[in-house]
This record gives sequence, structure tokens and C-alpha cells, in this order.
Amino acid sequence: MNNKEAKNRKKIISYDEDGGLLFMKNWSPRLRWLSLLPAMIITYIAVRVLFLDTIISIIEKLSYLLSLYISAILSGLVYMTMTDAIGSVAPKKRVLTGAIFAIIFGVLTVIITLFAMRGIFSMDIESSLKNHYLIVLAIASISNISGLFLGVSIIKSRQKKIPQV
Repeated sequence: MNNKEAKNRKKIISYDEDGGLLFMKNWSPRLRWLSLLPAMIITYIAVRVLFLDTIISIIEKLSYLLSLYISAILSGLVYMTMTDAIGSVAPKKRVLTGAIFAIIFGVLTVIITLFAMRGIFSMDIESSLKNHYLIVLAIASISNISGLFLGVSIIKSRQKKIPQV
């Protein structure tokens, strides 16, 4: 191991050489597969409920519309960290596991967006507020899908680089 690799190793001390969580290295594969859902839920609670909702509630006191837009933009952060957590917990085929998760949640995001748009069109509110809700929904959808695939790219970049011969 050269000096550059040693420095990089110190920076990402919580990950093993294959990009998995270090404390789970000795866990059985079955237990790691079973821990995917709890890891996703814990990550969601930590990022969305504890971090983002706290920030959004502070901003909401200043401006409701500003908090809607910031929440939409930052919602991709939640999906990025959930995808990264899924890939880090999986015992093998981490990139594939993260990609499958991203595709499933990307499709769900699109479906939920379409139903939400339908609901917004049927709401009896003024058109300017309706337009804001539609824009926020579009931003959130793009942010979420971008976050999913950014999470997959993070998993892929963390994988052990095997030299080609």
C-alpha cells in the first residue's frame, strides 16, 4: 500500500476494502441481507426526520414557500443516503443492489408524482399556489431520482479498485 492509498484509507475508516460497512464485515451474508430494510429505515429517520425536517421547520417560520422549495431540493439527499446505506449493508453485489433499489424507488417516485399532480389539479385553491405546488412537486421528483442515481455512483466509486492485467 503506497502513501496515497494509506491516506485515503484513513479518510474512509468506516468502510472496508469492498465498500461495505466495516462493523458488519464479520456478519453472515444472511444477516446482512436481512438488515437492508432496517438500515434503510434508520437512514431515512436520521436524514429526513432528524436533520432535514429540523432545518425545514426553521425556514418555514421565515417563509412557507421558501421551505417548500428547499424541502423539494434537499429531498434528493434522503434518497441518496438511503441508496448508499443499502449498498453499504449488502454483503455482495453492492452496486447491483443499490441500482435495483434506485430503479424501484425511482418508479415509485414517478407514480407518486403522477398521483400527486392529479390531486393538485383537483384542489380548490388559487392558481398561483397551485402552480407553486406543481413546480415544487417537479423539483422534488427530479431531486429524488437524481439522489437515487447519485447514491449508486457513490457505491460504485467506493468499490475496491482491482488492477487490470
